Amino acid sequence: MTVKLLTMVFSVMLLVAFTACSDDGDESVVSTVQTQAAEPVVKKEASPVAAVVKASEKDDDEKHDEDEEHDEDEKHDHDEDEDHDEDEKHDHDEDEEHDEDEKHDHDEDEEHDEDEKHDHDEDEEHDGTVISIVDALGQTLEFKGSPERIVTISPTATEMLYLVGGKAVGRDRASNFPVEATSLPDVGSGYDPSIETLMGMRPDLVIVEALTQARFVPMLGQMGLTVMAVKVESVDDVVNNITNVGKVVGNEEGAASVVSDIKSRLEAAGTIDKSVLLLISDADRNLYAAKPESYTGLIATVLGMDNKAAGLPDSGPFPGFTMMSPEAILMANPDVLVTITPAPKPAPRLSESIRQIPPFAGLKAIQTNMVIEGDLTLFLQSPGPRIVEAVEFLRGSLD
Repeated sequence: MTVKLLTMVFSVMLLVAFTACSDDGDESVVSTVQTQAAEPVVKKEASPVAAVVKASEKDDDEKHDEDEEHDEDEKHDHDEDEDHDEDEKHDHDEDEEHDEDEKHDHDEDEEHDEDEKHDHDEDEEHDGTVISIVDALGQTLEFKGSPERIVTISPTATEMLYLVGGKAVGRDRASNFPVEATSLPDVGSGYDPSIETLMGMRPDLVIVEALTQARFVPMLGQMGLTVMAVKVESVDDVVNNITNVGKVVGNEEGAASVVSDIKSRLEAAGTIDKSVLLLISDADRNLYAAKPESYTGLIATVLGMDNKAAGLPDSGPFPGFTMMSPEAILMANPDVLVTITPAPKPAPRLSESIRQIPPFAGLKAIQTNMVIEGDLTLFLQSPGPRIVEAVEFLRGSLD
């Protein structure tokens, strides 16, 4: 109770003392309060400038970071662009390489096509087969394709060539059958052809007659020409040489057909059991008889006739002929006289003039009117496929 009372007294005393001092100390208190209010406590991070600067720096940093990031992005984009460019360049290079490959493949295809075309053309030309023959002079000749520029310098060669479907670009002057051949340029006489004219025709094959033109073969060969020889001394020669020419021009089937026709017609002509002399005269009126070995003699041999000139020596200007005096002719005294007149008309025919020779009046052939004028071309000038026509003519003249 006492303590409580003392406490109350002490509080009153403090209150009186505080009131008494209050007037003197208001200004000081206010000043102290104002001074304290004028000096606020500023936190560093709360400074507006610092905040702005920091914010600016932060923005700059962020901008810088963004710029760097942007630069990185641009660099990345640039790198990607470069990579893209590299890819495009690589793709372009690959395209160019592909184009080159395609061009190369195309060129190879074109080259292959050209090769195939060339091979095809060669196959069409000769089917890849080498044509090999042995000619009338025993030469082995090989051809990789059928010759395209052929010159024939004997009637034998010309007629055989055209008979099997071939064509020539030149001929000798005496080649006048078939008619088609007469329009060709000629090299002159077959006995003395113009080599210069022949070379000018640029032949890839020259066909000659073996018996009368064999001397030309080495010379023409030295000039780089291929020379083939044909001949007709027997029916087998006719068959073999026509077959050879047919092979060379690529017409074996046509040649076989021709050969078959000739054989059948000669067989149909049969035989004639008569003796014969086949006579020709020269400009001096000398008389020559064809031996069985000659083409003219072959015509009679095919018909089985007995040739009275057999065994006599060759003499005179014609191969396979022998010169016969009037006495020798009278001794032979054949059943049939076949005369050949070399001179063209209007020169008299030998079949007429021989009758004017007095000793011959006693010849059996003249007495029985068995004197026959043979065609110069068929019986002498053109030994070859038309032998069948000569045989048929002689056979018909004796029936």
